[in-house]
Amino acid sequence: AISVVYNGVDIARFHPRNKQWRGEVRRRHGFGEEFLLLFVSNNFRMKGLSFLIRAMAKLKDRHGRAVRLLILGRDRSDPYRRLAEKVGLGKDVVFGGTTMEIEKYYGASDLLVHPTFYDACSLTVLEALASGLPVVTTSLNGASGVLEQGRDGWILEDPRDMEGLCRAIEYFLDETRHRTACEQARQKGEACSETVHFLRMKEIFGQVLGGH
Repeated sequence: AISVVYNGVDIARFHPRNKQWRGEVRRRHGFGEEFLLLFVSNNFRMKGLSFLIRAMAKLKDRHGRAVRLLILGRDRSDPYRRLAEKVGLGKDVVFGGTTMEIEKYYGASDLLVHPTFYDACSLTVLEALASGLPVVTTSLNGASGVLEQGRDGWILEDPRDMEGLCRAIEYFLDETRHRTACEQARQKGEACSETVHFLRMKEIFGQVLGGH
């Protein structure tokens, strides 16, 4: 038998109370009260950033609510800045560089979007959930196994599916649905805590050693 144990996350550091930094972080990067998407990666290509930017352009064409994107990471930004300009999102896509206080950025955002082509088990996804942030990701991310479709997140089969990505973001623009998803995200994060991780590993080792 194969047991799957997801990464553990620090649920004290990553907590909904980090929403206290919402105003400060948003002002720092020129945001107001728009619906803010967060993208975190040091490999923009593998994590599907170009498809996210194009999906946002689709969303802008058909949805009245202002949606903006904050990108954190140290990859080359120039190609993606040009793409954002080309699709009419030059002012809606902001590159924030790197930070040692990522928990404040989860608190400032409304949705983590992680349309990756590969992730063994993204810790970013678990940190976001613990922070009370719903997540859009792909089935190519091992951490997608903790999500419940339409409850605390959304799972895409193909990161190149821009229409699907657009619909997933749109789904969480509904305020009532988003508020509920934030509560459920925190519950899921608590279920992936470092303590839960440790106890599950201890249990498995006990079963293995006990059988010999």
